[in-house]
Amino acid sequence: MNRLVNILILISCIVIASCSCGKVNSAETPEAPYVRVDSGEKIVTNRSGSFEIYVKSNTSWVVNSQADWLSVNVSEGKGNKNVIIKYESNYEADGVTPCPERTGTVRIAAEGTIPVRITVKQGARTFKNPVFQPMPDPYVWREDTGQSVYYYPCKSSGSGINLGKTNKLTVFGGTKNVWKCPSDGATKVWNRANLWAPELFRIDGVWYIYYAAGRPITESGAEDYRTQRTGVLRCTAEDPTTGTWEDMGMLFTGDEEDFKSYKNGDKLTTENTIYAIDMTIFKLGDQLYAIW
Repeated sequence: MNRLVNILILISCIVIASCSCGKVNSAETPEAPYVRVDSGEKIVTNRSGSFEIYVKSNTSWVVNSQADWLSVNVSEGKGNKNVIIKYESNYEADGVTPCPERTGTVRIAAEGTIPVRITVKQGARTFKNPVFQPMPDPYVWREDTGQSVYYYPCKSSGSGINLGKTNKLTVFGGTKNVWKCPSDGATKVWNRANLWAPELFRIDGVWYIYYAAGRPITESGAEDYRTQRTGVLRCTAEDPTTGTWEDMGMLFTGDEEDFKSYKNGDKLTTENTIYAIDMTIFKLGDQLYAIW
């Protein structure tokens, strides 16, 4: 009997101990507050702009700029959140000469945490695209006359082609329209719409522009660009920005069978040529080649 009592007492102790341990393990320890960012340093160009940082936190926080040329889109937040940091331009009054490099910080802090800082470095040592400004389908021809060097930017502009002239790639003097896609008359023209990627060349003293164009995509039914072909323009003036441009027609693209009919005098159409965009040319020996 005494032995049975001892066994029951022992079981009771084990049960009590187990229950006590369970209560201790189930108690949750509060997570310490924290604030983190995905990057501690950012290098930016001299031009004005902005970038995003991602703040990770389990509490409320405040953010502020510690440089007068930096600003943030919010002053406080809670939990995880994107913050936009804006920076001002860093050029002299002429808008071209860069100022000395400068460094600024943005501080993010929360109660019970060590503040984090994002360092922003802005200066002329950052990479700057040497071409004056973004353009749609840009191409630049360099012409050395022996006495001076000029750059001719060539770009698409709606349903037309624009040319410019400058003696510095870093200074953009603007462009003007020199040619537009023709309109339909009694017959449909092949190059009425979707003018892409014009490229300017000077070959044996004569200016040429190779470009892609086609029919409106709504005519295909599938609304694709299957009719895009390459055309050629010619200008005999010394200055391509002031001369008159003549449409020389579609450039032959196709396979060997198509070429046979072309040599026999057939008119070039979208039926005996193939899709051709982003045309460029080069000369190897005395032979001129086209690549697309």
